[in-house]
Amino acid sequence: MPATLNAPYAVRSGTMLGEVLAAIHEEWIANAERAIAPALLGTSTIWDRWSAVRYLMDAFAEQLEQERELVRRLPRIDPEARDRIERGFETMERLRAELDLAGRRHHTGGLVMLLLRKLMDVFTHWCATIERAAARVPLASLPADVVERLDRLDGSPARLGA
Repeated sequence: MPATLNAPYAVRSGTMLGEVLAAIHEEWIANAERAIAPALLGTSTIWDRWSAVRYLMDAFAEQLEQERELVRRLPRIDPEARDRIERGFETMERLRAELDLAGRRHHTGGLVMLLLRKLMDVFTHWCATIERAAARVPLASLPADVVERLDRLDGSPARLGA
């Protein structure tokens, strides 16, 4: 068996970090969309909305924080891109807090739907911003601790998803 089959995902995948993150983000976004889909229906119940909020407060939040920490440790990210990424994270945190409050109350279906859509828009833009910022970062240039974080992220969407 070739040694690359046993190598971590980040090492055996594309040559640039942006490529690896794009694949991770694609799966993560799909999992998030599946987790919140029932809450976006006009017929959603408070339990559908609460389930979506719990996903965002637990599994989603964990992966979000892991990726934020990964970005903070990247040595070759443009400072302006780093600022945009951090502002996107802060916006998602604000939206998640608003969702947590709204998800606990009755008669907030419309508000929850609006906030969920807004969060997903910010989230997909945030992922794309990170991918662009990391597009020219060779995997071979990453420190070992960043590769470890990247490998943890690789498995996170499937483990933490809905």
